[in-house]
Amino acid sequence: MSTTLHETPTRPPVPRPPRRRRVALFAAGAVLVAALGAGGAIALGDRNAGQSAAATQPSAAAAQPAANIQSAQPAAGQSAKPAAPTPAGHDPASSQQRGSDSQQTSGSGQEQPSTPSGSPKREGVVTLADGRYNAYVRKVDPDRDLIVVDLVQVFTGDAAVRAALEDGMDRSAAEVRDTYVRNQNDRLRTLEMAGGVKLNLIGACESTGQEALFTKLIKDATYGQGQLFYYTLGVQGGMVQRIDEHQAQPAC
Repeated sequence: MSTTLHETPTRPPVPRPPRRRRVALFAAGAVLVAALGAGGAIALGDRNAGQSAAATQPSAAAAQPAANIQSAQPAAGQSAKPAAPTPAGHDPASSQQRGSDSQQTSGSGQEQPSTPSGSPKREGVVTLADGRYNAYVRKVDPDRDLIVVDLVQVFTGDAAVRAALEDGMDRSAAEVRDTYVRNQNDRLRTLEMAGGVKLNLIGACESTGQEALFTKLIKDATYGQGQLFYYTLGVQGGMVQRIDEHQAQPAC
């Protein structure tokens, strides 16, 4: 009896992919993972940056009103300050009265509320700023060192002719004037004289005593209804230090 042996059929061998393909696939997977991770990190960073900017803006906006309030506080303090009081002795009209031509006075022309020496101001006395003032003399009180004046404007030369014509003087009379005195108002001012006031009067000698000079000044100031002579007052330290006499119009 014969025996038949059955052979088990064998499967053909499955070809294996080459090693290079595995390496390429692995590398591609690694690159993909790295790209995904980088993209997530960038997105997360942008989100954090946006949140930081949003958080900074409100704080900056909140700081602005506080800064504005602080800057506004000094202005409010300035407006609250009371206005400086005007000195009681200030007289804007005095500077207008002093004139505007070749023989005009110097100095500010403002009246001060008290004498610079610090002593109490004498009642009714006006203190002029340092300078030179043209005036008519209306009254002199040597015993009290007081003089009452009427400030004027003085013009000489061609300016005298023009001023006289402007004030309505006849041309024939104006054209022969070498000096013209304009008195805009009759306001009187009482000034204090220094104890050793210098009197320079027309026709007086240097040897003439102070008492005689005051007598002549009082007399001269009344001539021609008080308009024949005008005087230049030198004021320094709030007092009249010098009085110079000038002839304002021809004597005859």
